[in-house]
Amino acid sequence: TVAAYGEPLFRDMASGDAYVVNTFHVPLTDEIQEADSQIQAAAKLFVDALDESLIVRLGGDREQKGSINRLKSWLGTMGLAESAVGTIVSPLRDIQSLRSSGSAHLKGKNYARALHTAGVTHMPNSARVAHLLAALVTSLTALSDFLEDQGGA
Repeated sequence: TVAAYGEPLFRDMASGDAYVVNTFHVPLTDEIQEADSQIQAAAKLFVDALDESLIVRLGGDREQKGSINRLKSWLGTMGLAESAVGTIVSPLRDIQSLRSSGSAHLKGKNYARALHTAGVTHMPNSARVAHLLAALVTSLTALSDFLEDQGGA
């Protein structure tokens, strides 16, 4: 986004969160603690770091709440097909849902629903995170392709 818009779409990690970049990985075990920590890391890197103010300046709906909703509205205003918007937004929403319903809070019905929505209910924890990260790679690739088409990533 720097080439096209003069600013990156994702903000740099603050010094207190810089460790997240160096410790982000596919879990090596099926321990829930490791899966939770990587879901939280993915949410920081790819949801929390979205620059909402840039997205709004580019045309994202200021009235929408949250970075994912604002990103979705901006992509829609740019004429991106709904299916392509879904490819970009759904993995981000899955990560955020799993963090807010389980990794950062007590797990319950909402966590089970988030697992189901993400399509990872019956997977071991390490496979869940690997699946989520693969979807995230697809999302970010689609976003990068879109940005390149707009004049530069």
